[in-house]
Amino acid sequence: SMLHLCGSFKIWKPAPTIQEKTVDGKTYNGVTYDKETTIDSFEDCQLYKVTITGTSKSDDINNVEGIAIYPNPARNEFNNTCSEDIESVVVTSLAGQTVLSSDKSEIQVSLPAGTYIVRVATANGNTYVKKLIIK
Repeated sequence: SMLHLCGSFKIWKPAPTIQEKTVDGKTYNGVTYDKETTIDSFEDCQLYKVTITGTSKSDDINNVEGIAIYPNPARNEFNNTCSEDIESVVVTSLAGQTVLSSDKSEIQVSLPAGTYIVRVATANGNTYVKKLIIK
């Protein structure tokens, strides 16, 4: 304990090993990605650099297959349709704050004008992400 007080005490441990992993498809851990993406993931006490190879037809976040948000841009309400049963809809600001939560397909909004991110979780465990513009 005296070594620690004088500042001469150091703990040495090996640097963590990061394994690379490639996943085919657009969905990983319940999140749908619209383009090829590399993320860091911690699974089973191991660090991974995961490359998700699935791509959609476009890099635009609004062209994610399986979900539609309309009207977009919206004023007082927007609707979402999904090819799967909707479990929850979460609207977040670009700063990441949750501003609205619902489980309905028609949602009334009273938000300031701006750009928001809509995350739709389905009963099948998929998550779809779309951009929403409020006028």
